[in-house]
Amino acid sequence: MRSTSVLFERLAALVHQSVRDDAARHGLLPIHLQVLGYLAQAARQGLHALLATLQRHNGRRAFGVCRECVHLLVEGDGYRCGLTGEPLATAQASKICREWTAPRAA
Repeated sequence: MRSTSVLFERLAALVHQSVRDDAARHGLLPIHLQVLGYLAQAARQGLHALLATLQRHNGRRAFGVCRECVHLLVEGDGYRCGLTGEPLATAQASKICREWTAPRAA
């Protein structure tokens, strides 16, 4: 167990050094890396908060890919949402649907 944690620590140190070296080659200072790390963390937290808010406003209903929704109707030349009646382009059927409902089990 101890040797595994040492290996992970060494691997983390190598990755960290590689990132620092690569950043230096591109003219980034350590403070820049720290700022980028903070921005990435804030973006993850912001995205998590946004998704939680969307689900809260949507009655905690799940959302999923339109193509996998029970309401999707396949028509001769494309798709239509069976819930809203809106025609959908092929590209739209691969997008996330906020009115998504899981298909019924067969």
